Amino acid sequence: MAIRTKDEILNAIRTILPEEADDASTAILEDITDTITDYETRTKDSTNWKTRYEENDKEWRQKYRDRFFNSGSDDEPEDFDEPEDIKPMRFEDLFTTKE
Repeated sequence: MAIRTKDEILNAIRTILPEEADDASTAILEDITDTITDYETRTKDSTNWKTRYEENDKEWRQKYRDRFFNSGSDDEPEDFDEPEDIKPMRFEDLFTTKE
């Protein structure tokens, strides 16, 4: 299996396609060119994904520990005041209709 450059692949395809390119062969050539260009763009990503994963994993584990083992966290919900005009409901109130 040979590993070829983009130009080598396109030249090899041109030898297979007819001299008078119809719409179908032009579309295939365009699709192949776009695919190879996209692949080249994606492989240029130099992010070290292993390190990034390990840092992210460490960070969420620390947040999880802090959530349960640290008191006085800023993430705790604030207390809210209940309105005074609410009266308790009874079971029978759930099944009566107001007219």
